[in-house]
Amino acid sequence: MPLPDPRIPLLQSLDGLTTQVHRIEAENVNDPAILAAVKAAIDAMGAGLVIYSGYGGQLVSRELLSLGPLFLHAHSGWLPDYRGSTTVYYSLLAGTGCGVSVISMVPAIDQGPVMARRQYPAPPMGVDIDYFYDSAIRADLMADVVAQWQKDGQLVPVELEGDGADYYVVHPLLKHLALLSLAAEDAD
Repeated sequence: MPLPDPRIPLLQSLDGLTTQVHRIEAENVNDPAILAAVKAAIDAMGAGLVIYSGYGGQLVSRELLSLGPLFLHAHSGWLPDYRGSTTVYYSLLAGTGCGVSVISMVPAIDQGPVMARRQYPAPPMGVDIDYFYDSAIRADLMADVVAQWQKDGQLVPVELEGDGADYYVVHPLLKHLALLSLAAEDAD
C-alpha cells in the first residue's frame, strides 16, 4: 500500500485535486459555521456524498446528517466486531491485523450501514500508528469507496453477521503490549 508523504501540507495536497477548498475555524463538528458551509456546498453543487473525517470523540448531529447526502466515515475497526475509538490496538492484541470499515453515518456510534471493509497487515515496528498508519489505511479504503461511488452513483451495504464489542480509550499498558506485539511480528 503506498503511503502519503506526511511532510506535504494538506492544503498543498488538495491543490492538485480541487480548486474549491473552504477553511472553517471551529472546534466542534456541529458548529453553526460548519452546518452553514455544508448546506451551502450541497445547494451549490448538488452533492450526493459527504466524507467526514475529524473531530475524534465528537458525534455528528442529527441536523447535519439530515441534510440529504450520504455521509461516509472510514472507521479503523472491522465492524461489527470492533466499534469505538482505539480498535487498532485491540485488533493488534487479538492478532487479527487491522481492519477498516467505511460506514454510512447515523446518529449512533459506528452503527450505520457498512459500505466496505478491508483487512490490512499490522504496521511495521516504529510506524506512528495514531497519526500516520491509522489515517493511511482509512484513506486507502475511502479512496476506493469514493471511486466506486463515482463509477456507479451508489453504494451497496455489506451484509454483516454478529455483534461486536465497544472498544474505547485503550489503557497505556494495553497499548504498550500491542506495540510490543509488532516487535514480535518483525522478529518472525
